[in-house]
Formats: sequence, structure tokens, C-alpha cells
Amino acid sequence: MQYITREQMEAVDDKAINEYNTPLLSMMERAGSHLADFVLSLDPAKVVVAYGAVHNGGGGLVAARYLTRTVSVELLAASKKLKKATQTQLEKLNLEHRENIESEDGLVIVDALLGYSVTRDPEGSYADAIQKITVAQKNGARVVSLDLPSGLDATTGVAYTPHITADYTLTLALPKTGLKNTAVTNRLYLANIGIPDQVYADLGIEIENYFEGGDVVGV
Repeated sequence: MQYITREQMEAVDDKAINEYNTPLLSMMERAGSHLADFVLSLDPAKVVVAYGAVHNGGGGLVAARYLTRTVSVELLAASKKLKKATQTQLEKLNLEHRENIESEDGLVIVDALLGYSVTRDPEGSYADAIQKITVAQKNGARVVSLDLPSGLDATTGVAYTPHITADYTLTLALPKTGLKNTAVTNRLYLANIGIPDQVYADLGIEIENYFEGGDVVGV
């Protein structure tokens, strides 16, 4: 399977949105829908969605909207200042926010804190949220990271301090080279978010029909 760097993923997103008119909210919706289905496959008793300001957080909030149809969902926010698309997703929800994560049987935590642009140690409320997730995980919670575990460098695979060690990682579009750090990513899956094939061709990225068997595949 083809792996790409952070810079390549930035170029893919830019070209898809600005040249091929692929709506950001549409890609976010697909990411969140697939994430929700994946989380439900784990048969959770409860889900906490931890989200941040960037579009990764928006995908987590979309997943929360779908998950509320089936399971109890709570939110943990790492930022009150959200990007416009992420704020749009939050406004569609009426869910309780938690300051802490209470460990309980069957808990699944969605890590949608940070996207693929991380290049240094998470700080402030993001570091605090990562630490809360880590404590809950040590007490039995399972963690599903969206796109890549928060605190992982998408290109180099450096795990900054602190970082999430995911039980499952659902990456988007194409896996990033940093996800080869299997000590942090563990079980890796790939979700289709509707990037046109021609986007990759224009950028000289060779791909195959990875989604022939479905919109989420194991890597």
C-alpha cells in the first residue's frame, strides 16, 4: 500500500478541495461516518469523543452524531476556539462535555484531538487531554485514533511527549509514513473519504483500488 508524507497529504487535501471542488464537509462526513461504524464494531458500552480545533476534531464530532443513535456519548474538548468546519459539526450536537474521563467497563475513547500537522510536543489543554486518555486507557478503556494517534509526527513517526498510543488507528485517504511506528498505531485501518483518483495522479502518487472490498480496509 502507498504511504505518503505530511506534505503530500497537505497537497492532496488542497488539490481535492480547491481544484476538484471536493467539499471539505463532505470528506469530514465520510470520515466521521466510517469512524462511527468502526467504533460500533467494538461493541462499546459508552463512547467519549475527545476533539480539538482542527478538522480532525470535526471528523470526531461527526462520528459522535452518528454514535448517539446507538450508544451513550460524551465529549471532551481540548479547545474552545474551533476551525469553522469543526464548529459547524459541534453545533449539530447537544451532548454533555466532561472535564475528566471516568473509567468504566466497555468504554471506548475516540482520539480526534490533533491532525497530521503535528511537529512538536503537544502543550496545554491538548497535553492535558492526552494524559487523561492515557490514564483511562490504563484502566481498561480502548482508544481509537482518527487519522493518526495524537502526538505522532505524520512523516517521521516520532512520538512526541505526550502522545496517544492507540489500540486502533483509522487513517484517512492514504496512510502516512509516520504510521509505520506500529508501537503507537497498533492495528491500522484505512478509510475512504472520497478523494478523486485524479488528485493522486496529478501529484505523481501511485495508488491502487484499495477500497474495492469496502470503504474501510485493514493495512
